[in-house]
Amino acid sequence: MSGTKCEWIRELIPDYAAGRLADGEKESADLHFKDCRECCDELDLVRLVFSSRAAHPEGLADKINTAVHGRRVAGRRQWWGLAAAAVAVLAIGLNMTLDRTGFTDLPLTESEFEIESENLWLTDDGLIAGAPMLEGLSDEALTQFLEELTAGTSGGAA
Repeated sequence: MSGTKCEWIRELIPDYAAGRLADGEKESADLHFKDCRECCDELDLVRLVFSSRAAHPEGLADKINTAVHGRRVAGRRQWWGLAAAAVAVLAIGLNMTLDRTGFTDLPLTESEFEIESENLWLTDDGLIAGAPMLEGLSDEALTQFLEELTAGTSGGAA
């Protein structure tokens, strides 16, 4: 048979062996098993595996159902559900209160207003923090500054 047909049937083999196939699929699989020895051998292997499974203990299903459904004890509600609902109501209430009152900007002091209203970094401003400003210095001050700079580079004491 064709490879794609075998692939499709091989996916159905576990359900076929367990008897879980619909009538139409079962008939198609039966026809394929008559013509394909490889798929028939795989079906035999799956049936062997299914037959060698250990049987489940008697009453296991009842024990599981009792454990699942008997877990909830009347009167002992989970407190976290109520707490989560309270937090949600509080959050919604605060949101509605804050939306209604709205936030207003605090008044600015005079210095904050000046800083906010002026352009702090002018494009023609060449000053950088820590850089010396040489304009407006006297000749004596410039000479002293030059001496300090040269003394610092030669390793001498200032």
